[in-house]
Amino acid sequence: MWTWVFQIVLSILIIWVCHSLWNYFIHTFSKQKTRDLVSIHTEKYKAIIQELSEKIEKTNEFNKHDIEMDLEQFIKENNENYITETI
Repeated sequence: MWTWVFQIVLSILIIWVCHSLWNYFIHTFSKQKTRDLVSIHTEKYKAIIQELSEKIEKTNEFNKHDIEMDLEQFIKENNENYITETI
């Protein structure tokens, strides 16, 4: 009977020692992984904002170019119509 108790206690002790050694080696010899979730998301949001502002600038430039071309065309047409009407 005592041999069974002794074997159980010894087994639990061996398991506990092995587990403690395993944890010691893991914490001592491994590199701790840290994740900075705040700055990762901040960088992603900055990239999205930058991309959107670039698209808006391109759209505004495109619209400015179209407006200038339309105005030039309108002025040319009016000048041609004015010249033909005065003659």
